[in-house]
Amino acid sequence: RAFWILCGLQATKSAISKCIRCQKLKKKPCEQKMAPLPSFRVSTTGPFHNCGLDLMGPFMVKLNGRANHKVWVAVFICMESRAVHTEAVFKIDADSAINAIVRFKARRPGVKYMFSDRGTNFVAANSILRKEVEELNENSASKLMEEGIEWSFNPANAPHRGGAWERIIGLFKKHLSAALLGDAPKYDTFNTTVTEIESIMNRRPLTQISTDSRDNKAITPMDLLCPATSPADRRIFV
Repeated sequence: RAFWILCGLQATKSAISKCIRCQKLKKKPCEQKMAPLPSFRVSTTGPFHNCGLDLMGPFMVKLNGRANHKVWVAVFICMESRAVHTEAVFKIDADSAINAIVRFKARRPGVKYMFSDRGTNFVAANSILRKEVEELNENSASKLMEEGIEWSFNPANAPHRGGAWERIIGLFKKHLSAALLGDAPKYDTFNTTVTEIESIMNRRPLTQISTDSRDNKAITPMDLLCPATSPADRRIFV
């Protein structure tokens, strides 16, 4: 009451900022600043036009007899629709990666750009595919020249750049851990299980379910891959 403190607000803030007890009670936790999504994550293209690739495994399966064999699963993720496609591989080498990519491209012909981490098998596969595409460009018509795939790798020591496919692989492993309990399954059973999980992943909701009673279905990747399977669109094809 007898004195007026100059710059009282600043003095009060300074005292509170130096008080450890006040900081523990009132300080907000740190928040990670999110950068804008890359352009290929928000562009309007067809399914799997821009896709991410990663390997999941190994898993133990039985091929012939009682011996266990290792098998991996190549997981392809559409960067826009978050749709999933899987291919089984038996080795971690360039040839197996190329064969998985060729099978994937045969079933999903819209792929043009591919993203992955710097796995040694992926780097080798990229160099082999690039050499084949260059030879194809020299000896083929212009129509075939358009079928090349542009492959980009994440920077070294930057696993966070692959969060799109790492999240999907985490969900895949969650389902597989529940489905593959006990002894190693036969390869046919394992392949069927992976395909069923792929179908489940492609039916996961991408948006919240509306509170409107007339709109009780959320958008899923399957609605973009196979529109005729949606109950709302099925009557059009009947």
